[in-house]
Amino acid sequence: MASMVSFGIAFFFIQVLYLFHFYPSVVSTSTTSNVSNGAYNNYSTSCLRDCTRFPEPRTCDFHFVAEWYYSMSKACYDCPFNTSDCLRPHCIALNGVQRPVLAINRQIPGPSIQVCQGDRIRVTVRNALDNSEGLTIHWHGQHQRTSPHMDGTSMITQCHIPRPQTFTYDFLADTPGTQWWHSHSGLQRADGLFGPVVVRQRRDDEVHSSLYDIDDHEHVIMMSDWTDTLSMQHMMKDLHADGPGGPDAILINGRGTKRKVFERNGKEALLPDSIFTVKQGLRYRFRTINTAVTNCPMEISISNHQLFTIASDGSPIDAITVDGIVVSGGERYDFVVSADKPIGNYAIQVRGVDGSECEGIEEVAILRYEGALQEMKPSAISMNPSATKEGDGVILNVPIVESTPGRPGVYDLRDAGPIDPDIVRPKPDVTHYIEVDSVYRNSPHLHHRTYYPVEQGGHMYTAKRTHMMNNISFALPTVPLLTHHRHLQAGSLCTKSTMMTEYGRDCEEEYCECTHTIPVKLNQVVELILVTKSLKEFEPHPLHLHGNHFYVISYDNGEQLPQQTIKDMDERGEIKRNLDRPPRKDTLMMAQRFTILRFKADNPGWWLFHCHMDVHLELGMAVVFHVGDDRDLPPPPSTMPVCVRDQGEHSSGSDVTVPECKLVNEIQTAKTPTFLAYVIISTVLFLFLAFLCLLNIQRKHKSRRNSVQYRRLQTGEVEMSLDNGHRSIF
Repeated sequence: MASMVSFGIAFFFIQVLYLFHFYPSVVSTSTTSNVSNGAYNNYSTSCLRDCTRFPEPRTCDFHFVAEWYYSMSKACYDCPFNTSDCLRPHCIALNGVQRPVLAINRQIPGPSIQVCQGDRIRVTVRNALDNSEGLTIHWHGQHQRTSPHMDGTSMITQCHIPRPQTFTYDFLADTPGTQWWHSHSGLQRADGLFGPVVVRQRRDDEVHSSLYDIDDHEHVIMMSDWTDTLSMQHMMKDLHADGPGGPDAILINGRGTKRKVFERNGKEALLPDSIFTVKQGLRYRFRTINTAVTNCPMEISISNHQLFTIASDGSPIDAITVDGIVVSGGERYDFVVSADKPIGNYAIQVRGVDGSECEGIEEVAILRYEGALQEMKPSAISMNPSATKEGDGVILNVPIVESTPGRPGVYDLRDAGPIDPDIVRPKPDVTHYIEVDSVYRNSPHLHHRTYYPVEQGGHMYTAKRTHMMNNISFALPTVPLLTHHRHLQAGSLCTKSTMMTEYGRDCEEEYCECTHTIPVKLNQVVELILVTKSLKEFEPHPLHLHGNHFYVISYDNGEQLPQQTIKDMDERGEIKRNLDRPPRKDTLMMAQRFTILRFKADNPGWWLFHCHMDVHLELGMAVVFHVGDDRDLPPPPSTMPVCVRDQGEHSSGSDVTVPECKLVNEIQTAKTPTFLAYVIISTVLFLFLAFLCLLNIQRKHKSRRNSVQYRRLQTGEVEMSLDNGHRSIF
């Protein structure tokens, strides 16, 4: 019976240990307060681990609830006069201005997803938005090579998640590096729906692991532009009246402390800074992400410290030492900081780049050495005076500036990882010229040909430009392309050539709008030559490709030239291409004269290529690369939101009918046992075995107590013995 007890105890503990190892996300979905560097984040603590010591892939579950919320709400109590109140759960302080916000789990930035390469990420998203708008989440930087249906691009790879339904994004974290997630529906990202994603590698696989000592999960810096009003109000005023197009503030990890001073009873208070702690003598890896939705490239620098830059958009580069880095919307840069200065507090300064919509806006966080003063006035922070303007020092990635030793550009970077030899062949398989245009056209979204045409000028009127690629404004399809493109009406999809040949539209002269696609054969090496038509009013558009990295083959910030001139230059061999380890990215500020990119179309699907400024995307600066065909795709998950035609179709105001979207399959509970089920089963089995053991002990005790033994003595008498030691002779 002792063996049964041992078996029961062993079984119980084995089940618990098994659970901790294989179901870590269920065991530890604990929420921990990140009180130093900004938002109140939750981490799956057993997926957040040393990827060298514990490299075995794990399943990491996260639960997102998207809802409308409010900044500086009652959850903030007496913030900022009591600074600890600003750190309370659900307190979204931002820049101190009260306004409605969109939030995941009542935090901005949203939950931080930090895993190891090869982990399985499962994010269950519940749409609790009060106005019943749809929702999708895009995993910016994850290429979804085996899961194109998880890209999260509204009406390209999926129908939106309707309120009050849920949907689980389920994919492998196979692309390492610094990435992020954000809503890809309308303007939701601008109102707060974004957060970081970090996919770490084993130290042996990390190219630059010898260059730093610490890769702390709290050393992620999300830089955001922010408006004091709802993004829709801000954009509509900009497009249809005389409103400003730029932001009101810059946030660092959801905090903007330098704009609003609070006063009460003669006392002044500021919101607390984001603080990043280091220990003197160690080297720290920092990861920066720009979430900007406007034309807002931001320069980041740290007072008295240089930035040893080691990665861009998650891909390793040959390390380069600079004093500051310009990060455009959607881009990421990783750098190493050596904590080799005297113990103190040093300013992490972020400012809008000159000439951008956030010029003159800046924000500060603190690099704090262990042992430095914690209570201090702003004057006690070591500042870098040149960081508030284009000062001295080496600044990486400055827009619209030709490369010099003091202003190295992205074209000067070199990839430090393995490169597919097909990418660096002298000639690609196919070349596409794409004009990235911001031009004056009579777009019905901005103008009316009779009442207020684009040609009209005068008092209190400013013509607005529309945004296109190849003179076509991209229109979202009525059903998701990945799963339902065959259901589209004839003429919904178009290319630059079919607009003229099939529909007789001269898009050079008149406004054209359709679902603009470029078909690409699977495994082709595609070269994109990007030029601008806006010869007088250039903006460095941050362009992002879904589903793939691209390689920056050429990048020229010289004086703008017409597309035909660039074609002629290329035919004469006057355009230099870098085929020696070109840098690998997925987001890039477009150069002023031309930009040449290459990617290998080895990931079948429908992949969006677009400007990462929300207004430009909404007005049509996008195109879809259709790679391969349906035979190359995996089947869609049964739980996908599916668009189906309802008998009562709804008009969009044009000749195209818009189907309703509904979730045909509610998300099913994962078929893996939960922690509670394991505990209950193990406990019941253990108690059952223990109960059997006790019954057996009691039975033996009772049996022994009632047992009688007889023995005949030599005298002929009989001795009776009981188990309690009593003896009788008769």
